[in-house]
Amino acid sequence: FFFLMIRRPPRSTQSRSSAASDVYKRQVHGDLMVNPFGNYLCQKLVELCSKTQTLEILQTVSPQLVSICKNQHGTRAVQKLIEVVTDQTLVDIIINSLSQSVVELVTDNNGNHVIQKCLLVLTPFNKQFIYDAIIKHCVEIATHKHGCCVIQRCLDYANKKQKEDLTNVIVENTLELVQDQYGNYVTQY
Repeated sequence: FFFLMIRRPPRSTQSRSSAASDVYKRQVHGDLMVNPFGNYLCQKLVELCSKTQTLEILQTVSPQLVSICKNQHGTRAVQKLIEVVTDQTLVDIIINSLSQSVVELVTDNNGNHVIQKCLLVLTPFNKQFIYDAIIKHCVEIATHKHGCCVIQRCLDYANKKQKEDLTNVIVENTLELVQDQYGNYVTQY
């Protein structure tokens, strides 16, 4: 793995894409993404892949994307993927893979970092699925040690409507939240 990473990068875009193609064909499952060393290769790989290659990778790993996000090594590979993907078709695959598991990811030691990366880099429209889930499960998330941090990031990265909707739910549940060791931080924020 490291040989491919430290090797001097090919000079032409076509050569880089070809090298990336050779490696991504071997990335049949998410196994490489959760490997302690392979995740670094995956992070470099997604920077070099074409849209078509990235689509193939996403189609392969999307059924296991949530479990990859919850892995201490996989979370880094997925965060890099979210950071570099700009095509809406690819973003939609990521959103569809994560949207039913927002609460699970927010309350996970590693998964919460993926949600925070989505909040940081996705457009307000594309990250709405996170706000919808957090508003629906506000108390559960706000009273969790990782969830309270994610809610604070939600407030930081929200557009006006998202911030207003989330703030209203927090205000509605203030009495319960101020009595909780983590929820109290949300109300103070």
